[in-house]
Amino acid sequence: MAAPKKLVIWALNNTLTDTLGVWAASTSAALDGLVDMLGLPEKEFFKAVQAAPRQLRYGDLGQMLKTLCRDGHMGAETTPYNAVMIFSGFHKRWMAAQKQDTVLYDGALQALRLIKSSGAAQIIDSDTEITTIIRRLWLLSHNARLQGKLQKETDFLALFDQIYCLPVTTDDTSLFDDVPASFIHEAHKKITVWRTGNRKPDAERTHLILRNFNVPAANVLYVGNTVNDGLTAKASGIDFVWFAGGCDTSPETIKQARRLAPHHNYGIKQIWKDFRKISLVPDYAVLENLPEIACAFQFARGAVFTPDDSNRHKSASDRTDAGRAAPDHYTRWNHPLPTPPRTAPPGSSSPLPPKP
Repeated sequence: MAAPKKLVIWALNNTLTDTLGVWAASTSAALDGLVDMLGLPEKEFFKAVQAAPRQLRYGDLGQMLKTLCRDGHMGAETTPYNAVMIFSGFHKRWMAAQKQDTVLYDGALQALRLIKSSGAAQIIDSDTEITTIIRRLWLLSHNARLQGKLQKETDFLALFDQIYCLPVTTDDTSLFDDVPASFIHEAHKKITVWRTGNRKPDAERTHLILRNFNVPAANVLYVGNTVNDGLTAKASGIDFVWFAGGCDTSPETIKQARRLAPHHNYGIKQIWKDFRKISLVPDYAVLENLPEIACAFQFARGAVFTPDDSNRHKSASDRTDAGRAAPDHYTRWNHPLPTPPRTAPPGSSSPLPPKP
């Protein structure tokens, strides 16, 4: 009989919410509008976007535009002096689009509540930087409250015992314009920021999480949608649940995403091919129904968070001004892939592996 799961690790993006779809649509619309207004050469401009620091490209349009302007990609008439006026409208529309469309997947809240009621601990493990993740959590909880699914936004934070993310990279406080200070304060109580800057699938991350919760790998479950999520789990001997629904991307979203980040693979079939290429087999797979996870595994109490202050983000001096230069640990993200411990069954071709 499998060991009961005392800790569930969730990869937030495209596991609990359609981060890719919202990002691709809102960012593409803003940049297309800017290209049209300034008469910029589209192909060259989007090449510059693709080369922009990834933490800005994915999480902070305003700072990315300032960086592109500084580097001469906005045309001769756009200078740092008039850029703020030019960019502000596009930035506001980008923020508004994300505010409207950032919602939880169907069944995500139910799955979180079912596992929480079992007594198991739940955390988020994300490569998103702290400012962006707090705003995303606010938008998810706020929209859930507007839909009548939550009584108050902080009820969503209460479902998690800890939130692991990357350091802040800019001082663009406009990302918090629509986030109440009380929510930011409550979120900070549960946040651990990786001082090392290591990205998935670095095993050091999961090893620290296991120490923080004093729980063996056999009692942990990792739920994610990417190859790096799977490798992160397997590097520490943790069972991996592949949420394939997070890879079920529309052709329009794939088209938009490839203009912004062409080096990534998109879609269920392609991600499954990537899994097979490195012989990585999920222990369980879910296509749509996230609450299915709560029925597929046995859960139990016993995992309690104990902070490791050597890794906990406490000082503003740890910030990096990405407007000047992206730190090495943000640009050097193609880590060698560790050898996975499991082997794919011969001839396996289904995008959904057999259930245990």
